[in-house]
Amino acid sequence: MTEAEVAMQLGGAAFYLAFGYPEGCPLSIMEAMSSGCIVIGYSGFGGDELFQNKYAFQIPDADVMAFARGAESLLNEYRIDPEKYAAWHAGASDFIRLKYSREVEEDDVIRCWSDIGGIT
Repeated sequence: MTEAEVAMQLGGAAFYLAFGYPEGCPLSIMEAMSSGCIVIGYSGFGGDELFQNKYAFQIPDADVMAFARGAESLLNEYRIDPEKYAAWHAGASDFIRLKYSREVEEDDVIRCWSDIGGIT
């Protein structure tokens, strides 16, 4: 799919199942959350911080049974009470857009260089 097609699919999804392999920055999880998906799955280790909020449910890496049970439980809850999760979709998007904004990135780079060489 093209980037636009992926964005359209993610924008219409309530959940994103993350079967990620260990990696640095799990861009697919960030894209899903930015699109408003609630994420359940593996962090890929580099994405541990993305699961430190109520919009993502981390499953221990490679624990297939825990993944299946967790996804089933979450989907059943969603079917019973979808309104409970309605606000979470916007919250997931806001979480990513605020935590990883251009301004936050610029501040981190400046802080890093300042720590390295006293440059401001």
